[in-house]
Amino acid sequence: MTAIPAAPSAPADPAQVLQRLHRFGGPLAAGSIAGACRELDEVRRLTREWLPAARRCREDAARSPADTARWNDLIRAAENPSVARGEQKLTHLFVHLAGLRELLRAIAESTPPNSSVAALADRLRGLITTGHYPPGALLPLSGVAATLGTTSPRAQLVIADLLAENVVARRGSGYQVPDPDALTPDALPRHAAGLLRDLITAGVYPPGTPLPYIQSLARALAVRPPVVTAALLILSAEQTVIHHPGQRAQVVTGLRLPSAPPPAHRGDADVPFDAEAADELVRTARRWWHYRKRPGPADLHQCLTGLRDAAEHLLVLAGTGGGSLSRRRDKEDVRELALRTAYLLSAEPPDTADLRVWHTACLATAVSDLLDRTAAFPPLQYAVGA
Repeated sequence: MTAIPAAPSAPADPAQVLQRLHRFGGPLAAGSIAGACRELDEVRRLTREWLPAARRCREDAARSPADTARWNDLIRAAENPSVARGEQKLTHLFVHLAGLRELLRAIAESTPPNSSVAALADRLRGLITTGHYPPGALLPLSGVAATLGTTSPRAQLVIADLLAENVVARRGSGYQVPDPDALTPDALPRHAAGLLRDLITAGVYPPGTPLPYIQSLARALAVRPPVVTAALLILSAEQTVIHHPGQRAQVVTGLRLPSAPPPAHRGDADVPFDAEAADELVRTARRWWHYRKRPGPADLHQCLTGLRDAAEHLLVLAGTGGGSLSRRRDKEDVRELALRTAYLLSAEPPDTADLRVWHTACLATAVSDLLDRTAAFPPLQYAVGA
């Protein structure tokens, strides 16, 4: 019968002990109760031997709440393994062995030259502060671990500490650097209400007239229908529109609006127009918005300029009878489309990056609808982008 290797009189390298533990829980323990008992006693002895080192590691981790909590869990699991009364000795062995192994791995990771979790958090905080990870940048766990030269579990502890400090924010199932200019889902209905209010003020939707149906408004504003519903509730509360659930919203009758001169279009219907290029710009702008991507300023400016040129050309083409404007899609009035497009052309792009992408997506939708109505290109279908 193979004897259990004798333990050293003082704690050795945790990696060496982990190597020894590979032989525990094997045929020797499974073959007899006595073998399981001997290995269990040895595991308990090793646990008692290494607990003081684990407690010192916990003290060293005091600057990291996440790491301190992890050490509390590891020490608790090693000191008092959760084993139901009456379980076989082999089961006790496996539970005690698992707790000891996790404890030793954590001690090995905390041993120099490995950095502490608090030191790793300081490094990541510095990378964020210096712009290595700019506002809005994603923080994939594997990428953070590689940058810090550590393991993914320890990178997770670093992220947890920085989450508590609001240095890092959640994004879906991942993480990112917070961005004060980011367009949050809670703020989107407010911005949608603002755009609708501006369209009403500009005369796109005159007082006393019904607004388009929610699905049509959702398409025009490049948002989902629930966002439109929330925006209508905001406008209803300020008595700009009348909105009742299940009914089509209507602009309040008698609403006093400033007079606005009709927009002037600089386009030339005789200039060659590339409908396929315009369609590609439409797809690009809506893709950016749908996936909440932030293109470079030059790319966004180029796309917005191209969409403006396309919109001006299509408005002139429509005004000169260069296309069939008799069809309607989504019950949207042709006059409303022309006025909405003209407003988006004249409006200054918003200040923040996300809102500029949204503004570009709204103009892209207008261009798409104009392409459809002027029969300059086959009808296009897009998913709602927010």
